[in-house]
Amino acid sequence: MAPAFGFSDFIFRICVKGPMYLMLAAISLLQFKGLLTAIEGLASGKISGNAVTDYLHPLLAQLSELLKQAFGKPSKFSFSLTHVLLMAVLFAVLSVSSAVNNNSTERREQQMDMMRIAKQKQQ
Repeated sequence: MAPAFGFSDFIFRICVKGPMYLMLAAISLLQFKGLLTAIEGLASGKISGNAVTDYLHPLLAQLSELLKQAFGKPSKFSFSLTHVLLMAVLFAVLSVSSAVNNNSTERREQQMDMMRIAKQKQQ
């Protein structure tokens, strides 16, 4: 039986979860821009690295070139409200898919328990 959702649950979903998804999306896009800038800086030598980044310098140079072709220069990379909304929708879809997966796992366990009980009653 599905639980009845009340007005408080509606308020929670609209007033709390919606803005949280938007904030998470904006922060994620800012972090992505920082990652692009860091990779470009390490590959060009503007940022000094450690032994690991020195060892991975050829790989970072290739990755930096690939990311420049895909997203442009990191200094010119900017995102708009559309990008934030699309990321928020992506996070919401991932959240729902995770909840559906967890629910189906719980439902499967309940069905297995019911089958065990039915077998015990038959014996």
